[in-house]
Amino acid sequence: MMRGRWTALSGIALFAATSHVARAADVDAICGGAAAAELPSAADLARAAQAAEGLLRTRSAQPSRAQELLGAPPVQAKASIDPAALAAYCSAAGEAARTSSTGSAWQAQTYLQSAIRYAAQAGGDRVYAQSAYRMALASLGGVVVNGARGGGRRSADPRRIAADIQQVSADECAYLESPDLLQQSTATISAMALSCAAARARRAGDVELAARSSLRLANLLVATAESAPDRQAALRAEAARVSLAAMGATQSGPPAPLMLELLGRLTEAAIGAGAPGDPGVARAIYTMRLHAAGSPAMLAFAYALEGRSALGSADRRRASAALRQAVFYEAQRAQPLRMADWLLLLADAEPEREAELVMDAYRALDQVRPLLPVHDTITEESSFALRMRPVFERAVEIQLAPSAGLERIAAAQTIVEQYREAELQSVLGVNCVAPQAPIRPAELRPDELLLYPILLPDRLELLYATGAEGAKVYHRLPPNGDANRATVAHLVGELTDSASYGDNNRWRAPARHLYELLIKPIEAMISPDTTLVIVPDGPLRALPFSALTAADGRFLIEKTRISIAPSLGYSLPGIDRGAHPLAVVAGSLEQEVILPAGVFPRLEGTAREARVAAEAASSTHGRARLIENFKRADLADALAGGRVDVLHLATHATFNGSSERSFILALDGPVPISDLRRSIGRSRDRGDQLDLLILSACETAVGDDQASMGLAGAAVQAGARSALASLWQVNDVGTAELMKNFYASYSVGKGKAEALRNAQLAMLTRGGEFANPNIWAAFELLGGWR
Repeated sequence: MMRGRWTALSGIALFAATSHVARAADVDAICGGAAAAELPSAADLARAAQAAEGLLRTRSAQPSRAQELLGAPPVQAKASIDPAALAAYCSAAGEAARTSSTGSAWQAQTYLQSAIRYAAQAGGDRVYAQSAYRMALASLGGVVVNGARGGGRRSADPRRIAADIQQVSADECAYLESPDLLQQSTATISAMALSCAAARARRAGDVELAARSSLRLANLLVATAESAPDRQAALRAEAARVSLAAMGATQSGPPAPLMLELLGRLTEAAIGAGAPGDPGVARAIYTMRLHAAGSPAMLAFAYALEGRSALGSADRRRASAALRQAVFYEAQRAQPLRMADWLLLLADAEPEREAELVMDAYRALDQVRPLLPVHDTITEESSFALRMRPVFERAVEIQLAPSAGLERIAAAQTIVEQYREAELQSVLGVNCVAPQAPIRPAELRPDELLLYPILLPDRLELLYATGAEGAKVYHRLPPNGDANRATVAHLVGELTDSASYGDNNRWRAPARHLYELLIKPIEAMISPDTTLVIVPDGPLRALPFSALTAADGRFLIEKTRISIAPSLGYSLPGIDRGAHPLAVVAGSLEQEVILPAGVFPRLEGTAREARVAAEAASSTHGRARLIENFKRADLADALAGGRVDVLHLATHATFNGSSERSFILALDGPVPISDLRRSIGRSRDRGDQLDLLILSACETAVGDDQASMGLAGAAVQAGARSALASLWQVNDVGTAELMKNFYASYSVGKGKAEALRNAQLAMLTRGGEFANPNIWAAFELLGGWR
C-alpha cells in the first residue's frame, strides 16, 4: 500500500469539521478554496488586511503576528460577501503563510488563488497583480517537500519543465484561477503568475510591481534555458523581450532610486538574455547615468552595464574602459557589495589578466559575504545564486587551468569546499551551524575514496583523493568537455523522474550515461570493500548514485559502498561503533494529522517499521524505546533520557531548506528541525552524540537545485553524525524490508555505508518488486560513513 499524498486543507473540509460561532475568523475557512457560511464583515476584513499588510511591509514584524491579526475579526452568520475585501484579506493571508515559519507554500498558494478569484470578481487589478506575484514567489521560493509516501509528483525533467514554461498561454491569468493550477510544476506556475502579475500591474498603473514581475520572469526564463539546451534560444529570446518591454515602462515614471535599480536590473537581464546592442539598453544606461546624482553605487552599475553591453558586441576596448570605471566607483562605496561582479566582467574584457582579476573577485566576495542577505532585496532570489556561485565557479576554473599542478588542484578543492559550505549556509538561511575542519586526504583509510564532481558551464571536472596510496593530496582527472552542468542536470532529471515513479524503464539510459561520466574514470579504484564518499554539486544532490549502471549491467551499489557528504566541513567521517549494544528511540505516526498547513493522511506500516528498529536494539542487548503515534513531548523526553545511538522516525517530514520551515510531524503537530537539533544538542552536551538519524518517510525536491538542499540541510541541522533518508516517496512494504536488512548489518557492528549497501543488495537479491530501484535506490546515507 502506498502512503497517501500530503494535500492542502480545503475550506470545505475544515468548515464542515468545525462548528463556527460568531467568534474569531478562521482564515482557512475563508481563503481555503470554498465559500464559507460565516464571514467577518467587509469592514472588519479590510481592517485586518490593512493591519496585516502594514506588518508584512516592515519585514521586521513577523508574519506570525500578521497571521494573528488576520484571524482576529469576529465572524457574522449573515455577513454579505464583498469580493474586494475578501481579495485583499486572502492576499495578505497568503503572504503571511508564505513568509511565516508556521506557514507553508501550499497553504500560501491556496489562499492566494482564492485572492485571485475574488479579485477577478471585484475587478481589482492591483490586488490581482499583487496576489499573482506572491503566488509566483510562493511557488519558487517556498517549495515544501511533502513526506507522504505514494501519490502524484511533478516532473523533475528540466526539459519538460522548459517545455511547459515555453507553452505558457497568453491567458495566464485565467489559468491561475483554474482548479488544476497546483498540479503544474512550480516553475510553470511561477512563469504564468509572473506574466499575469506584470500584465495586471501595468493595467493598474503599478509600474514598480510590473517591473519586479518582469525582472523575475526574465531571470526564470534564462535560468530554465540553461538546463534545456534544445529550447535555450527561444527561452532567452522571450526573456529579452520581457525585460526590454519592462525597461521602457520603468523609465516613464519619476527616477526614484528604487526605480533606477529596477531599470538597471532589467537592463542587466536584457543583456544577459542576448540583447546587448538593443537601442533600449543604451537609453537605459543613459537614464541611469543622468539620474545617478553622485551615487557611487548607481554610477558603478551604469558603467558596468555599459561594459557588459560592449562585451556582448565584442568591443573589448570600450568594455575595459567602462568596467574600470565601474570598479573605481564601486570602491567608493562604504560596502562594495558588487565589486566581485564587476571584477569578473573586467576579467572577460581583459583576458590577459583573467587569472589575476578572477582571484581578486574571489577575495572581494570573501570580504562582503557576511554582509550579503540570504535573499536579494529586489527579487527575493537566492543571493548565493546571484552573487556567489558565478565567482566560485570562475575561481575554480582558474585554478583548474590545463596545466594546473598539485598546488593549484589543492587550491581548487579548497574553493570547492568553501563553495559547498556557502551554498548550504545560504539554503539553511542561518549561519548558526559552523563547519568543522574537513578531513584531509592523509586521514583517509585505505578503503576510502573521496570524489568531488564539479559541474562547470563548459565541462565536467572530477577531483578525488584516496587513502589506498597513502596520498596526502587531491588529484584531478582529465576534464570532460562533452558534458557540462546543463547536460548533467538533464540526465539527472530524466533518471529521477523515471525512477521515482517506478513504473517505467526510462531511467536506464541516463543511469548508464551518468555512470560513464562520473564513475568510469575512477572505476579501477573502487571495490566492494571500498567506501566512495561523494560531495555532489547542484543537481547531483538529487541523484540516486547507487542506481548508476555500468556497461556490464551492474549497479554502482554492487561495486562499492556509497555515502553522500553535503560538504566535508559538515560531514565528518564518524566513528567505528563496533558491536556495542544499540540504544534506539523509534517513533512512528499512523494517524491522520490536520494542521493549518494541510492534511497529513493516515500512514500504514510505520508502527511495524519502528518495531523493526526497536527489535534491532533488543537483539544487541541494548535499550529501545518504542513510541507509537508519538507526540512532541514524547520525543523530547526520549532524547533527554540518556544515550541514544539511533533516532528512527517513521512519519511525515517536510524539508525545504530553511530549518524554520522544515519539520518532522508528531501526532500533536510539527517538530521543527531547529527544535530537534536543540534536543539532540542537549544530549551531546552530556557527552552522548547521536550516531544516526533515520527519516524514512521523507523526500527531497527532485529537479529543484535549491529545494534539493533541504534533505542535506535537515541532516546538518539535526546534529547527528549521519542521516539515512529517502530522495522520493517509497511504499511501506519496501521501506520495512530495507530497514530490516539495514539493522541486520548495523546492529552487529557494520559501518553505516556498509550496512546500507548490504540492505540494498539484499533487496536486489530478493528480486521481484524489491529489485526495482524505485524502492532501494531512494535511500541514501548523508554525513559520516564509518
